[in-house]
Amino acid sequence: MDRPPLVLGLDLGTNSIGWALLETDKGEPSGLAGCGARIFQEAVDAQKGTPKNAKRRQARQARKLVSRRKMRRAALVNLLAHHDLLPKEPDAREALLRTLDPYLLRKRGLDEPLTLHEFGRAIFHLNQRRGFQSNRKTALGILAGHPEFAALIQAEEARKAAGAKKKKAQDDEEDEGIVMAAITEIRRAMADSGARTIGEYLFSLPQKRNRFSEQGRYTDRAMYKEEFEALWNAQAPHHPGALTDDLKVKVHDLIFSQRPLKPQKFLIGKCQFERGKKRAPWARPEAQRFRYLQDVNHLEVKDPITRMMRPLTLDQRGKIAAKLEEQETMTWGGVRKLLKLHGGETFNIEEGGKEKVIGNRTGIKLRNALPGFWDGLPPEKQEAFVEDLLSIRKKEVLLKRLRGHWGLSAEQAYAVLTQEFQPGYASLSLKAIHKLLPHLENGLNYHDACQAAGYERDDQKEIKAVDRLPLPPRLRNPVVQKCLHEVRKVVNAVIRKWGKPDLIRVELARDMKLTKKQKESLDRQNR
Repeated sequence: MDRPPLVLGLDLGTNSIGWALLETDKGEPSGLAGCGARIFQEAVDAQKGTPKNAKRRQARQARKLVSRRKMRRAALVNLLAHHDLLPKEPDAREALLRTLDPYLLRKRGLDEPLTLHEFGRAIFHLNQRRGFQSNRKTALGILAGHPEFAALIQAEEARKAAGAKKKKAQDDEEDEGIVMAAITEIRRAMADSGARTIGEYLFSLPQKRNRFSEQGRYTDRAMYKEEFEALWNAQAPHHPGALTDDLKVKVHDLIFSQRPLKPQKFLIGKCQFERGKKRAPWARPEAQRFRYLQDVNHLEVKDPITRMMRPLTLDQRGKIAAKLEEQETMTWGGVRKLLKLHGGETFNIEEGGKEKVIGNRTGIKLRNALPGFWDGLPPEKQEAFVEDLLSIRKKEVLLKRLRGHWGLSAEQAYAVLTQEFQPGYASLSLKAIHKLLPHLENGLNYHDACQAAGYERDDQKEIKAVDRLPLPPRLRNPVVQKCLHEVRKVVNAVIRKWGKPDLIRVELARDMKLTKKQKESLDRQNR
C-alpha cells in the first residue's frame, strides 16, 4: 500500500532543531508520522558570543607574534654586528645592551657624534619599541602620522569628549580609536615639550624602569620612523664609510616592515547568476539601490476595510526610491506620510515584521561628507570613487589617490576617511546587479527582473535529486555551519525510517545568521 504524502517541518534554532513529519491528504494534515527535537551544543560561547575555537586561534596568533619578533631581533643583531654597529662576541654584545642607556643615546644622537656601538644600541632599541601600526582600514589608522591631519584629529577627539559619552569599547575598531586618540595626545605632548623625536620626549619623562609603564600610553610606528631618519641623518656624516645609504635601507626595512593582512577574498561567496564572479560589497551604491528597490517593488497596501492588497503605482514607487536616496532609513509611518495614505492602511512587508526600509547609506554618507562634490559626479564616477575606497589596501596610496586623482582637500579627505560603510556582501555580483537594476527601476519585482535580464529564476531551475543530504558547503558563520550539519543528520535519519518526504518546510530563527555585533544591537532594540 502506498504511503500518504509526507511533509517534513523543521524549526531551526542556534542550538536545537525541532521536527515533525506529517501525513497529508489532498494537501491537508491527516496524521502525525513522527516528531522530535535534536539538541546540540551551540557553535559559539553563549556568554561572549565568540566561536569556541577563539582561544586556540588567539594562542596561535600570540605564538606567531613572539616567533616573528625573535626572528626579527636575531636578524637585526646579525646585520648590525656584521657592520660593526654591535660587538660580534655574544657576551660583549649582551654587556653593552645591558649597560648603555638607550634613551640617553637616542637623545644625544640628534646633536652629538656617537660611537658605532652606541649608535647600534640606539637603533636596536627602536626595534624593541617600534610603535603601533594599524593593519585595519579605519580612518584614524590611515590618518595618524600625517601632520596635516593632526589638528583635524584633535578637533574630532574634542568633539567626542564634549559629548560626554564614556563607554567601554565593544569591538576592535573602537579599541583602535582609543589607541589613535592616545597617539594624538602623545604627539601634542611632544610639541608642547619641544621634543624633536619620540626618543627625546621619552628621555624627558621621570626616570623609571619602563618609561612607558603607565596605562593608556601608545606610540605610533611613524614616530619611530621619523626618529630613525633623524638619528641616521645626524650620525651618517660622522661615520661616512660605515653608515651607507644601502645599509640604511636594509636596517629600516628589517625594523619597520610588517606583514600585510592576508587577503580574504577566497571567503567571499560566488554569484548565483554569473559564473566565477564574486558577490558585491554592500557598501557599493549599486548594491544599496538593488536592496531598497527590491523592497519598494514588493510593497503592497492592505485596505483596512476590505483586507485586500493593492500594488503601488509606478509614481508612488518612484517617490519612495527618491526619498531613500536622501535618508538612510524610512519607517512605515514615514512611507504612509510620503504617499499620503491614512493610518489604517498597512504594508505587506510591515506585517511580515520588517520595521523599516533601508536607503542608500553609502551615497548619503558621502553626500554629507562631500557636499556639492558627490552630487556633482555622474553615477559611473560615483561608483569608481567608492571602488577606490573599498579596493585600495595601502593607506598611503589611498590618501594619495583621494588628494591627487579626485582633487580632495585635506578636510574633504578626512571627512571621507572617517566614514564607516556597511560591511558584508550582497547575494549577487556587480555584473548581475547592473543587469537587474534597469528592470527594478522600471517597477518589476525581483523574480520578474531576473527573467527580464535573462537569468533563470529559482523556481525554474532543475535540481538533481539525491537519496541523502550531502555535506553542507563551508561557510564563514560557525552557527549556520553547525546547524546545517545537524539538519543533515535529522533529515537523513527521517529518510532512513520513513523514506524521502514529498515536501520540506523550514522555519529559521531570526538570529541564526547574525554576527555578534548584530545580535547585541538587536538585544538593545528589544529592551
